[in-house]
Amino acid sequence: MKKITLILLTFLFFQFSYSQCEFTISLSDTYGDGWVATGAAYHTIDVLVGGTVVLDDITIDNGYAASYTFEVSDGEPIDVVFTDGGNWAGECGYTIYNNIGEAQTQQQGAGGGAGDAGPADTSALEAVCSDGCPPPQITQWQMTSDGANFDGNNQEGIIGYQVEYSTSQFTGGDGTAMVYEFESFPHVMSGVLEGSTTYYMTIRSVCGEDNYSDWEDNGNDGPDQWTTSSCLSVYTLPYFNDFGEADASGNPTQDTIEDWSSCNIFYNLDSDTVSPGYIDFWHIMPYDATNGIVAASYSWYNGTILSPDNWFVLGPIDLTNVSDAMLEWDVIGPDASYCSENYSVYVGPSSNSDDLLNSPVYYNETIASGGDGCGTWGERSFDISGAVGEEVYIAFRHHDITDMYVMFIDNVSVTSSTMSNEDFTLQNIDYSFDQETNSLRVTSEEILSNIKIYNILGQEVLNQDLNDTSALLNLSSLSSSIYIVNVEGNNSKMKTFKLAVK
Repeated sequence: MKKITLILLTFLFFQFSYSQCEFTISLSDTYGDGWVATGAAYHTIDVLVGGTVVLDDITIDNGYAASYTFEVSDGEPIDVVFTDGGNWAGECGYTIYNNIGEAQTQQQGAGGGAGDAGPADTSALEAVCSDGCPPPQITQWQMTSDGANFDGNNQEGIIGYQVEYSTSQFTGGDGTAMVYEFESFPHVMSGVLEGSTTYYMTIRSVCGEDNYSDWEDNGNDGPDQWTTSSCLSVYTLPYFNDFGEADASGNPTQDTIEDWSSCNIFYNLDSDTVSPGYIDFWHIMPYDATNGIVAASYSWYNGTILSPDNWFVLGPIDLTNVSDAMLEWDVIGPDASYCSENYSVYVGPSSNSDDLLNSPVYYNETIASGGDGCGTWGERSFDISGAVGEEVYIAFRHHDITDMYVMFIDNVSVTSSTMSNEDFTLQNIDYSFDQETNSLRVTSEEILSNIKIYNILGQEVLNQDLNDTSALLNLSSLSSSIYIVNVEGNNSKMKTFKLAVK
């Protein structure tokens, strides 16, 4: 009787200690049309655990991805068998993750050709259930001018996250990098990093004292590179935006692309589903040698009629200390015979599209065929003094039009005649700029006291005191761009104008 009791206890002990958990297999398709092979045939996968099929003929019906879960016990072998149903097997791939989201194996097809081989089978992968700390499940990592915006899935058992960052390469946890901590997603990291700077960054989960996940490197040899944007948290007057510079080929530079995508807010509120997608919303593109990079929105493309409701939102722009403000921009419908494009401009304290729609400060125009802005650039100005006293956002919306063509916006500026405490304008002032020598000459009938120059981000790049009726400045140190020049007289009268440095 004692022997039988011992045998039963031993059996129960092994049953209790035999660890079980849930693994995940994620299927991928690089083209995004599912695992359809030839005709109605599909590429499929069988997953076997301990020789028994637990997932039979799983596939991706359409799209880029599909995930399936299955139960395993410690030590059991996992086998994966891929069925090549015909063509395009090289677009297929799969990854197996353990119970805390760590990749155990990854297999990818050989390419995008019709006859390329699919992913390799997996044989006898040993299942090991982990009681460790799950790695972070990150869904967003977006850099700002002084930090980053993080979002992800908050998993059970994780009590926080640690981010390590440095301007030079390092190994996670080696003690050479700075450490930043936060509790949960979503989270905004602000006031920590410098603008327009490249950082090496990595993240790990915290599950308790001395209980951490591994540092994430996304399959790289170390922390990922991330560059903070040149966007400002608020833009001061005078504000100017020509949407950036072109490279030697005439296309937007990488900095221009990053500034456009990260410094502005976009809404695509129409139902257009035309491919390629860039025609469905505002984008930047080269126009001509004079205007360079411009903002563009289409309502017709390649024989397809669109009904756009496309927004891009600039700001916030600080109007708290002025009593008036003027918004100016250039607009063109480039086809002189076909340019009846309709657009609106909204100004308000919120970047939300619904709030902007209710703003009392708005401008609407349909570019008239044969009129200013049709076939040639037209200059527009709009008094936005009704929005002063706060920080504002400015939205350009292309909408309520079909079967037209395209419109471009360029050279958006906001200025005020009360950027100082005195409401005076400096009169009888002349200026000239020599593109060959980069020399700016300013003359006036009144004594000049100061001249300031700002870049398109509103940052001061030159500040020089004067005490004469004329000034000659060498601007060779300035890069090619558009600048705002602010000239002040002894009696606080001011004059502001744009200057293009080539």
